[in-house]
Amino acid sequence: MNKMLKPGIEELKWNSQNIDPFINQSMTIVNEVDELVRKMKENVSKIQEMMVHWEKPLFERKAKPFLPEDLE
Repeated sequence: MNKMLKPGIEELKWNSQNIDPFINQSMTIVNEVDELVRKMKENVSKIQEMMVHWEKPLFERKAKPFLPEDLE
């Protein structure tokens, strides 16, 4: 995306000759990146929702009484 937008930032002006194709190509790329970022955010939200169920430990470890001799 940065490579595609670079001419518009450094060279092209609004009255430049090939501005319309540049704008169309740029909008296509920006829309694709926007869609990708939106999908990534949705996936992160789904992962966070799934992780809420995993907050509690899967197994609970109960204390076992040991005789003093066993600890030595």
